[in-house]
Amino acid sequence: MTMKLINMKAFAFLVSAAMLAGCGGKQEDPGAKATEQPTASSADPVEPQASEPLSDADRVANADTRPAIEVPMTKQERTFVSPPVDFNSDAAAAFYRMVKSDPDVKRVRMPPIPGMEDSSAEERKGFVDDFKTAVFFSKSIRLADGSTLYDLITHCSTGWHDSATAAQVADSNTNHPYVYLQYFMKFKPAEEGFDTEPQALFERYGSRIVAKSGFAGSLLTDPDFMRHSGLRCRGQG
Repeated sequence: MTMKLINMKAFAFLVSAAMLAGCGGKQEDPGAKATEQPTASSADPVEPQASEPLSDADRVANADTRPAIEVPMTKQERTFVSPPVDFNSDAAAAFYRMVKSDPDVKRVRMPPIPGMEDSSAEERKGFVDDFKTAVFFSKSIRLADGSTLYDLITHCSTGWHDSATAAQVADSNTNHPYVYLQYFMKFKPAEEGFDTEPQALFERYGSRIVAKSGFAGSLLTDPDFMRHSGLRCRGQG
């Protein structure tokens, strides 16, 4: 699979996404003896066990078993994210131009990118494109409580504080290009033992946005996800 350049923090979460399905919950005592086999819920998706990485076809099929929402594709996205994907095409330029022309996207400033001091202008542009695209899609990700992911990050978390937040088009020269989305947030704790910096990971196949982490699944299926995740919005006592 070929993918646009990402920073090391983002890459680390790509590799460990399946291991983060339980993020946002209390930590189990490693010495405790399990009394029953845990089962997967819609808010805690589990990657199928396999000795080899999932093929694109398997990835698309597996997406049908996870919490998901439908978000129509714009004409620019449909033209760009079609095989074969060409990041240097007019379609790519038109897509990113549309993304960055959105008024809400314009208002969000990208935080500094660690380790990019010696990077080229083209590399920096790639990071900005991915960050801004994530902001753009967040406006369309409707959460179970009726708000959007954009609302949650902008008004409830500490804001768009992490440059590793990104939406990247992945294309392995097959008929199944998709968009990988990762959002990094930070909240106030409501009680001890909960992760206050959960990651919401998604993949987008056509008009379908699929949860790829436990917290992402909770966002789409649980109207009371903040309380159940032990989190509070900034400004709350």
